[in-house]
Amino acid sequence: QLVLAKAQLASSHRWNKLNATFTYFSHETYNGLESEAAKALAPHKINLLTTTSAISPALATEIFDDPQKYPCLKAFLNLLEDYATAVNIGVFDEECAYSVMSGILVRYWRVLGPLIHEVRNKMGELYYPEVETLGKRWALRLDQERAKQLSSQSALPAFPGR
Repeated sequence: QLVLAKAQLASSHRWNKLNATFTYFSHETYNGLESEAAKALAPHKINLLTTTSAISPALATEIFDDPQKYPCLKAFLNLLEDYATAVNIGVFDEECAYSVMSGILVRYWRVLGPLIHEVRNKMGELYYPEVETLGKRWALRLDQERAKQLSSQSALPAFPGR
């Protein structure tokens, strides 16, 4: 019975981690904060929802100094930091989190990286360390997976009309 109880406990623990991974953020909260962050960048001709380029250091400084724009981006970064913390400490199942959020988190970490550095420079402390840790780890993994995918595609025989 002890073995069965231990197996059931492990199964429940895994289920809770999986469930938390997929349900931690309500769509309304995530989409609302993402939308507000996007609105803050729109006047600078940056579409946060599609860009893959980092904002400039000058824009990061301008945003940090703007009492209307910075709180919007700060709230969104705080949400990403909460998610990254949950993954990094094992509350969320990392494989599930990776499959759901890796592209999003890595892209936003890269795009908003200059703002994170500006916050650190102005505040004199390490802000958003969990986003940075997870962003680096997942970026490396994504880059390796893309390289592997590209190399396997080049090894495929050519199809007619290719």
